[in-house]
Amino acid sequence: MNIYLDWALTISWYICWPTWLAVYYLAVALLVVLKLLYQPIAFVLQPVVYFAKIIGTCLAFPFRLLAKLEVHAIIQLHSSHR
Repeated sequence: MNIYLDWALTISWYICWPTWLAVYYLAVALLVVLKLLYQPIAFVLQPVVYFAKIIGTCLAFPFRLLAKLEVHAIIQLHSSHR
C-alpha cells in the first residue's frame, strides 16, 4: 500500500471514528429524552387536539351538507325527466 494512502486512512480513522461515536451517542441520548417528554407533552396538548378536531368538524359541516343536497338535487332532476 502507498505510504501516503496508509497515513490518510489512519488519520481519517482517528478523526471519523470518534466523531461518529459522539454523534451516535448524542442521537441515542436525544431519543431517550424525547421518549421521556412525549407522554407529558401529549397529555398536555390533548385538549388542543380535541378542540382542533371540533373546529374542523364545524368548518366542514356546510360543505358536507352541500354535498348531500347536491346528490338529492341530482336524483330529483333525473326522476323528473322520466
